[in-house]
Amino acid sequence: MIAAVNESTWEHLKLVFWPGLFFSLFEYNFLKEWLANFWIAKLSSLLIMPLVIALGWYGVVAIFGENIFATNIALFIAAIILGQWVSYQIMISNRFTAIGQQAAIVGIMLLTFAFGLFTFFPPKIFLFEHIDLMNTGEYGILDNYEDLLIFQR
Repeated sequence: MIAAVNESTWEHLKLVFWPGLFFSLFEYNFLKEWLANFWIAKLSSLLIMPLVIALGWYGVVAIFGENIFATNIALFIAAIILGQWVSYQIMISNRFTAIGQQAAIVGIMLLTFAFGLFTFFPPKIFLFEHIDLMNTGEYGILDNYEDLLIFQR
C-alpha cells in the first residue's frame, strides 16, 4: 500500500505522500502545543506536493515529448520545497478555525484512504496506468512483478 506497485504516475505520487504523512505525524508530537493550524498546513502540503509532481511531469512530457529523468528529480525536490514552504506559511498564520482543522484531518484521512484503495482498485484512467517501455496497459498491482524490474531488460 505504501510502496509503488507499478510505474504509473499515481504510484510515483506515493513517494511524497507517505513520507509526508509519516513526517507530519512525527512532527505533530513536537508542534501540537504551539500551532493551531497544523493539520490545515499538512493537508495543504500533502495536496501540493503530488500536484506539482503530476502537473510538472505531464507538462515536461507535453513540451519535450519524452520523460527526462533529471526533470523528475528536479520536480520531486521542487514539490517538497514548495509543499513545505506553503505548510510553514499556513502554520504561522492565524486565519484558520478549529472547524477548518477538523476538516483538514478528514481530508488527510480521505487522502490516506485513496492512496490505499487505489493501489488495489485503480480507476482505469491515464493517471493510474502502468507506463512501460512495452506499453502493457495494466493498472494496479501487476500480474508479472518482473515488469517493475526495468533493469532486467
